[in-house]
Amino acid sequence: MVSVTEIITYGREAIERIICKYFKDSKIEKILFLPSEEDVKAKYIIGRVGFIRISNTWSGIVVVDGVQIPFVAEVHLNGKIDIYLYPQKDFYLAHLVGELNG
Repeated sequence: MVSVTEIITYGREAIERIICKYFKDSKIEKILFLPSEEDVKAKYIIGRVGFIRISNTWSGIVVVDGVQIPFVAEVHLNGKIDIYLYPQKDFYLAHLVGELNG
């Protein structure tokens, strides 16, 4: 059986790989998962349907060429990963509302 730590580690590593591949022609300075004390206690939200966990949702910031680009990523248990980039200013409010609704 796969441990929760292994699932979390897989999700973070997969998200980082996809972001690096997407921005391959740019200089990625940092990928931070939120909330962050320099990425130590990154938080994810567990999506559920009844008692069945269907995904982990991560949020963070990727710093590319000095520009901070917020993102939200969903890691589904079937291995599918969706990453949404949010360059608009209202990202943090949207994230808070999403957390409250989640």
